[in-house]
Amino acid sequence: ASLSHPHNEILYILAEHGLVGFVLITVPFIYMAFGMMKQAGPSSLYILALLLPIGLHSMVEFPLYISGLHWLLLGLMIVWALNFEKGASLPAPSFLPVLRPSIRLFLILGVISLPTFYAGQMAFTLHQAWVHTNDYRYKNFAGYIEHSKYRPELWHPILGKRYTTLHEMVVVSEASNFGYKEIVEKLLPKLESERHHFETYGYWAALAKGYQLLDDKEKLESHLNHIKKINPHYHNKLINRLNLEISQ
Repeated sequence: ASLSHPHNEILYILAEHGLVGFVLITVPFIYMAFGMMKQAGPSSLYILALLLPIGLHSMVEFPLYISGLHWLLLGLMIVWALNFEKGASLPAPSFLPVLRPSIRLFLILGVISLPTFYAGQMAFTLHQAWVHTNDYRYKNFAGYIEHSKYRPELWHPILGKRYTTLHEMVVVSEASNFGYKEIVEKLLPKLESERHHFETYGYWAALAKGYQLLDDKEKLESHLNHIKKINPHYHNKLINRLNLEISQ
């Protein structure tokens, strides 16, 4: 499942930076891990226990800049390395007690902040859904574009690019429904370039509707064959939804 997941960190690095970039990024981490396990000696299994969650999570998420769990585990690994470092300026018995309150604090913050973050995110999403379904300020596609382009999440310093792509995905889908070929022709190439980030049903549907509107049968058939390899259920669902007749 991870091979088709849009948030596969390993495939993401390979796609963005190629094999050379992947090696430059991963080799230092592997070198650090082996060095720490070597220093740990008989206790090296504890280091491996910290590394495994990072490695497994890297197959389904972007861990290195948004996952609190990874920062916590990396922090514990660094503390472990300092504890086993030969000739450290601070002896281990006095070094670790100084860090324990901070580690406890980060553990408490991690336990509290993650549920709070997801609860807040869910509340925001529900609010957006309520506004869009019960307080429509626009009655046509032009009104939708004017209303949605000022959404605050599009300006998020880290996630803004992804939100923009999601927004454009909705725009392509709605423009296809309303028959706005010029908008679809303009946004479809950019949406196609984000395929490695958004292998989801909504993304697939937006592309299929765009190809259908532009009567690009070759791309539409190739797109549907791609979906069929990854998720046959969504492939059949999409064909039924759009009343498509594709030669198999």
